[in-house]
Amino acid sequence: MPPETKVSKQAIMEATFAITREAGFEKVNARSLAERIGCSTQPIYSRFNSMVGVKRAFLAYLEASFIEYVQRYAPSGNPLLQTMVAYVSFAHEQPNLFKLLFMERTAGTQTLGRSMRILERLAVVDRTKAEPETARQMGRQMLYHAHGMAVMLATGNLVLSDGEITRSLESMYSMLRNSIPTE
Repeated sequence: MPPETKVSKQAIMEATFAITREAGFEKVNARSLAERIGCSTQPIYSRFNSMVGVKRAFLAYLEASFIEYVQRYAPSGNPLLQTMVAYVSFAHEQPNLFKLLFMERTAGTQTLGRSMRILERLAVVDRTKAEPETARQMGRQMLYHAHGMAVMLATGNLVLSDGEITRSLESMYSMLRNSIPTE
């Protein structure tokens, strides 16, 4: 009997990431993972009890990958705007990953609710003189605008350059900021 192939959970997550990025999450199954990794399906099931376990673990892995993606963006003087540009750029660059994380209802989670939760984990704060609740409202309004752009880009219903994405978000930020009363 040939020796058992050592396949790590990380290798399975990376293979799931690659398949999802290229073909969509619906193409991820034990057979496609085994083919990508170069093993039988047995090591996949030995690391995870089922494909449900693989997929649950992958959602957490993808969320962490997205957070790293956002944090790699060059810091600007405005973390809210920087995060929204990264959010939309992620949809533009990685439509299948964006769709899974922010457009598909998985495990009963509302997608826009997931966006808010992830952005809260990133501790995105606006540096205005507004009251905290007003700043939160501004963040929500920016997310609504950014999410709309991101969905249209991810589905191919909108084509924008990186510069156009940034200018649109800067314009929305400016409009929202000007509408907030300051002391």
